[in-house]
Amino acid sequence: MKGHTILLLSLFCCSLQAQQLSQFSQYLDNNYLINPAATDLQNNIKFGMGFRQQWGDIPGNPRTLYLTAYAPISKPEESQYMRASMRMNGQIQSRPRNELKKSSISHVLGTVIMSDDFGLFNKTTVHFSYGIHLPLTKKLSVSAAPKIGVVNLNLNDDLWVLDKNDDPFKHFLSAYSSKTLLDIGFGLWLYSDKFFMGYSLEQMGGKNPDQLGETTGYESVAHHFMSLGYSFSINPYLRIVPSSMIRYSPTGPISIDYSLRFEYQSRIWLGLSLRKSNALVGIFGLFLNSNIRFNYTYDHGMGSGDRDGLNAHEFSLNLSAFQNLYKE
Repeated sequence: MKGHTILLLSLFCCSLQAQQLSQFSQYLDNNYLINPAATDLQNNIKFGMGFRQQWGDIPGNPRTLYLTAYAPISKPEESQYMRASMRMNGQIQSRPRNELKKSSISHVLGTVIMSDDFGLFNKTTVHFSYGIHLPLTKKLSVSAAPKIGVVNLNLNDDLWVLDKNDDPFKHFLSAYSSKTLLDIGFGLWLYSDKFFMGYSLEQMGGKNPDQLGETTGYESVAHHFMSLGYSFSINPYLRIVPSSMIRYSPTGPISIDYSLRFEYQSRIWLGLSLRKSNALVGIFGLFLNSNIRFNYTYDHGMGSGDRDGLNAHEFSLNLSAFQNLYKE
């Protein structure tokens, strides 16, 4: 068991260099998961809850639980309302830019809490963001948001067994069984009622020092996310939103998602997403009412060998609560 644990630790170190961030398919309905500036903007509080399970037939398969929440700190103007990371149709600001009131600038506070279970290992993250939405023209706005938080890495100690009197290995495990690291990120989001374009930078901290000022051995690698999408109205009931998202980190290859979403009467939506050379994702969303959305995605692994079995299920529920949060 000791040898197996050392081998798993070695693999874990390699995986931390290759993929340090959780992977989602539900970002297509909640872009705040990948960009702290991509918040919706209405006079309420937005909650998102999700669960993702990968490789269901493999013992110790990766599982992720997450919660997102954000809200404006004052009442935004209705003309600035946005949903699905774009300005809402029919509420475009009609005044020229130089006549916009200072109250058109909206401030948003948010948080993301996440737990990743990788069998022998667990990662828990808590982040807080502060975003500003600024109208540039009567149709175009931009938002920017830094975020800061902590990442806690743990060994699940109920999954390894030590021989008696194995003090050196006990010391090794006690030294590396838990680490808490500072994490910083930043996002930009440009949007109108027809398109969005975003950029976010995750894990800006680099190496994290321990209590003695020495590095922990875990180096946070910067991850870059770039998003682009456009909404086409086919008729009053149907719209199509093609989009793409690019992931890049210095330790891994560039990954590109190509997605196509069909939305009918803001009641139901279907979509497909191709994660280049990795997975084909089927997407289903249902608007239970004007304030509750349910989403399901299924990732089917593509490629040769065992990659065909690397599938994933992901569920999410998005809620709009505390309507009319701020009164006139």
